[in-house]
This record gives sequence, structure tokens and C-alpha cells, in this order.
Amino acid sequence: MSNTTGSTKVLNAVIIGCGAIAGGYDEGQSSSDVLTHAKAYQQHPGFSLVGCVEPDQGRREQFMKAWGIESGFSTLKELNASDIEFDVASICTPTADHAGALEKLLNHSINGVLCEKPLSDDLDTSTTLVESYASAKIPLAVNYLRRWDESLEHLKKNIADNQWGHLQTAVCHYGKGIRHNGGHMVDILQFLFGPLTPLEVFHQQTDHTESDLTLDALLQTQSGAGIKLIGTDSRLYDVFEATLTFEKGQIVLEQGMSVIRERPADDNPRFTGHRALAEGTRRESAQGQALYRAVDNLYKAVTEGAPLASDGRTALTAQEVCEKLLKMAPKQ
Repeated sequence: MSNTTGSTKVLNAVIIGCGAIAGGYDEGQSSSDVLTHAKAYQQHPGFSLVGCVEPDQGRREQFMKAWGIESGFSTLKELNASDIEFDVASICTPTADHAGALEKLLNHSINGVLCEKPLSDDLDTSTTLVESYASAKIPLAVNYLRRWDESLEHLKKNIADNQWGHLQTAVCHYGKGIRHNGGHMVDILQFLFGPLTPLEVFHQQTDHTESDLTLDALLQTQSGAGIKLIGTDSRLYDVFEATLTFEKGQIVLEQGMSVIRERPADDNPRFTGHRALAEGTRRESAQGQALYRAVDNLYKAVTEGAPLASDGRTALTAQEVCEKLLKMAPKQ
């Protein structure tokens, strides 16, 4: 299945589902950012993108042309029945189809999977899938993208080293469902601060699906800091931002967390004896390369046994929090 080019072992990859995150966001773009699975595989020297699965024939053909893919199939069953050999697969289908694809790939001689989040829309199903992949010793990466953002890795280290002091509070805005986008927020908060305990849900709205409400909620870190999730209506516009207030200043993760603003506390230049937040600095994060780093991490997990920054276990912890919040939501 794999082959070697020079000193690099090349793995064959397929993409299941040919929508925006699969390749659409990068098609026709000249940016150096890597926003899709297809571009990440295409740029990585350790992968060859050999096939795709998409039921929409027009979209499948467009995707194949855009990314130079020779073999396309309407179903995963057709792919598995073909003579196409592949080592890894990306699952970029709607959430409702994740579980079926993950189950079918278990019966294929697969070496690694990168799945869009969440793993499924049912916690028990997600748990069973994670346990099955662990038993089969198949690396299962889950695309909670920001865990591969080098800037946020650096921020996590600074927080752990107490450069900002203890977290006092966090206020976070998101939309499009507590599972769909809220899961991203919960995951990155747990990445930075550890396990979160849901305390209360005090508002809800339906801007995504009836089963995945957008919730306003209060959570707590293990150290006792309060975190507020504030839901917004994603039908108006997208917002995904967090304001983290520490003892020594404030960090704001803006524009989908692609921008980091750091505001240390300093003497107030106007009122003697008081301290206030300084103007601080504002810089781009490394989010534009996070998906490439995800694919690279998967490559090293398959070829070297390296740990995954975002895997089935970490994905489950985020989904568990989201499911608890949904159960706490007031009945309508």
C-alpha cells in the first residue's frame, strides 16, 4: 500500500466526503494557509492522495479535477470493493455519517484515520468507536483543529508556567450548536485549563438543529474559575472568540482564534495607585498551518507510533461536557 520516495515513506490517502473542509475552502485560493484535508495531504511529502468518496457526482468530479485525484467513488462500499489501496482516510462527511464510515474502515486494513468532529452525534456510539479503534491499535485523530495550532501550544505552556497567574474568569462566544461549534470551544478550554465541570444552562436557541442547541452556560475549572459560554445566532454571522482574564492580565482569542491579543496589567497612566490593562500586543496565530500539522501528526502516529495531539479520548471528553450541557438545558 505505502511506497518509498527517496528516504520518505509515502502513505496513500483517501478523503470521504468532498465538501468545504475536505477541499472546498482551498479551491481557487492562492493563500499559503492550509484550510482543508486535500491541501494538507497534497503538500505533505509523506502522503499521496489517491481517491475520494462523494455521492454527488458533479461535486466529486469537481473535487477530483481540483486536487488531481484519479479515482472517485460514490460510496465507501464501492471504494472498499475496488483495487485502490490506501493507508489512511479522512472522514469529512456530515456528522450523522461519521459512525458508519468509521465502522466500515475498521473492516478495512486501515492504518490511521483523521475524522472531523464530533465523532458522532451520540456519546455511547462515540465511546464504542474510540474503544474499537484503540483495541485495533489504529490511530484515530479527531479534527479539533486548534490543538495543532502552534501558537496555542505556546500559550498553554505559558499558562502552565504561571506567566499570567491564575485564571479568574473566561467569557466565550460561539454559535451553531453546542456539539458542532461549542465542542470546539469546550475542547480548547480543556486543552488550556484541564477538565471542566458544567454547572448551569441559562439560555438556549436553535440556530443549527433541534437536537444540537446553542446554549448559554456556566462551567468551572478544577481550580474554581468560572467560564461562561455565550451562544450567538450563527445565521447572522460567525463568532468564535474567548476572553481569558488572569491575575496578571488578559488574553483575547479573536476571529475564530486566528488572532491573539495579549494585554498585561500595568500601572494606570491616568490614575495614580491603580492598575489597568495595557494596550498590549496583537498577532496572528499559527492556525493557518494547523491542519497541515494535524496531517503530519497522523503521519508520525502511523509511521513512528507518535501520540496524537487530538485523538478519540480527548474528543470524548469534549463531547461528554457538551452532552451534559444539553441534558441540563430547560425543556421547551
